Parts: sequence; C-alpha cells; structure tokens
Amino acid sequence: MANANQTSIGSMRKSSKTSGPRIRTGYKHGCYSAYGWRQMVALQYALSVVRLSILYTRWCNCGHHMNMDKPAYSYRVDETVPDFADTGPCTVMDAHCSLCARGAKWIAHNDHKKEFRIIPLQSILGNALMVHYGLNPEDPSSWLFIESGRAYSSLEAFVKVATRLGGVWKIFCILRIIPKHVQDYLYRAIAQNRYRIFGRADLCNIPDPEVRKRILT
Repeated sequence: MANANQTSIGSMRKSSKTSGPRIRTGYKHGCYSAYGWRQMVALQYALSVVRLSILYTRWCNCGHHMNMDKPAYSYRVDETVPDFADTGPCTVMDAHCSLCARGAKWIAHNDHKKEFRIIPLQSILGNALMVHYGLNPEDPSSWLFIESGRAYSSLEAFVKVATRLGGVWKIFCILRIIPKHVQDYLYRAIAQNRYRIFGRADLCNIPDPEVRKRILT
C-alpha cells in the first residue's frame, strides 16, 4: 500500500511539472536571476524618469520661459542688447561663482584657437543677453553658450562647449544620451547649490591672464 501511495504521489508531482506553461519568476535559490535584475533596474529607471519629468514640469510652470529657438543672431536686432564681438563662441556666466570661475579657467586653458569670449552675467551685456533669451539674470541657474549666433543653456551648453574645445573633452558628448528634461533638472540642482558647495569668487579679478584677456563686458 505504501509503495502504491508513493507511486501515485510521484506521478502527480511529475504531472504538475510537465503540464501547463512554466512561469519564469526571476527568483532562484534566494537571489534574483539576471533576467529579474534587468527587469527591476529598467522599472526603477522608468520611475525615476517619470519623477524627474514631473519635477521639471513643475519648474517650467513657475515662470521660467526660456526661448532658445530664436533665429541665429536675433540679438543683433534687439535694441536692448549692446553690440559685441560675436564672431567666435561666447559664454555668459556668473562672475561671483567659484564653480563658474573654474569653468572660465577650463575654457581659457583649453581654447587653443583663442576664439572664446567670456561675458560676466552681472554686466550690462550679460543681463541683456539673458533677458533676450527669456532667462532671469537673478536666477542662479542661468548661463548661456552662444555659438554661430544660436544660444544654448543648461547641461546642453556644457556639452556644446566641450565639443567646441575638442580633444579629450569630446568625451562629455556621452551626456547627450540623458533625456533633455533630466539634463535640465540635474544641472539646475547643482546650479542652485553652487555657492554653498563651491563658494564664491570674483571672475573679473582672477589673476589669470588667459581668463582676463577673454572677458568681454
């Protein structure tokens, strides 16, 4: 009788294993399989993008109306923008920010063609360019890169600068794989805390001849 019962139970187990589709749970021997990990990481990434999209949308609805799609050299017909030498690339950056001062040094010492011009945000020209492109000069995250008469801001501007400098700095082009709204959110998060993290500096009085000869006010 015992042998008959064991045979019956074994047959039932074998039948349950072979009948019906097998469900892959992604969990085996107390740990996630590679298949399960990929699903989990993809889900977490998607949720992070959604959260950042919501935060960025809220930020855009708080009075920030950037207009980077203006025609090339549109500032030339804007009477509020003073004339300036725009034959080469120009950056508009905060003259009181230590991080921006480091950025100015980085540009100056890697600009082998000597074509960049650095415009302090606090100057009349810097303020006028910011307003022209719909940026708030008082906003700590405001900065511009102007190339061939077109303006760029946020992390996109940084990538453009690195590309223009060329050489090893082109590696930063990899940042383009990050969705645009995520780039903007990450840049703004750093920019809003740059005084607290990096401190302050006086860009116009940096004792660096390479920087000083590129400053345009």
